[in-house]
Amino acid sequence: MSPDFTSQWLNIYATNAAGWTQTVGCVMLIYAFFLGKRRILDQILLANGITGVFGVAVEFAFLAQQRQGIAWPIILLLNEVNWIVFECTIVMYSLVKLEPIIEGKNIKMLIRGVFGVLGCAYMIARCYIGFLRYRKSTVMDAEIMKAHSWAFIVWGLADALLVCLLIVYTFKTIRSLRLAESKDIASAIFKSSIPRLALIMTNTLVIAALGLLDTSPTMDSLAWLIKAAYPSILLLDIQITKNMLREARTTRRNSNPFCQGPPSPVTPLETVVLTPIRSKQIIV
Repeated sequence: MSPDFTSQWLNIYATNAAGWTQTVGCVMLIYAFFLGKRRILDQILLANGITGVFGVAVEFAFLAQQRQGIAWPIILLLNEVNWIVFECTIVMYSLVKLEPIIEGKNIKMLIRGVFGVLGCAYMIARCYIGFLRYRKSTVMDAEIMKAHSWAFIVWGLADALLVCLLIVYTFKTIRSLRLAESKDIASAIFKSSIPRLALIMTNTLVIAALGLLDTSPTMDSLAWLIKAAYPSILLLDIQITKNMLREARTTRRNSNPFCQGPPSPVTPLETVVLTPIRSKQIIV
């Protein structure tokens, strides 16, 4: 890389808040992976972090090339592999984390099939985005924005399904545990993954809507900036869950120093939040 190219590349990083935010979040995911026990959810987030870093780096490299009067649009087409893995791992993280609450083998297979179809639809949409970028030799224009919208509608629906599953499970558990006090119910909901997954779902659908409608650049930029924070949101989610699991394990072992196996919830609140992800192979 020439000094001028490197300077342009770094300058784009410095002036693009969304790209910088996503890169920092992804680097934090990679760092957290090497500090943890590297279970399946950690591995999914590692893939999210690596592809997020490379996805942004390649796009910014193309923009730096354009400023120098040269451009290789083929790298934008190839870069769609990074974005496909990056977006799919966000949904896969939530699906793997919540799958234990799905009752019935047939229902579980049906949900996997639905997500498989949605995943294929999303990959086709991303390939089309890559084709448009390659053909037009640009990262974004009105047509590419609309193509993004259709792609994000697909994953917005997937996120909505996950949120609905979690809400149904949470309130079913709250009802069975007879948590009558509003503060207990609010605490259970707040500490579960519902707020974080709902934020991702809502913002993804907002981006889809903004791309299909004529909106102000400020609203569009804000939505994309929130989307750039998705890796940080996932990192927050897994760290909150791990912390609650550690507290449950400590409480359980203090009450019975001879107990073995994965930690069991010891309070109604922990039952609501931790039951879906108690498996040692998933997270701890």
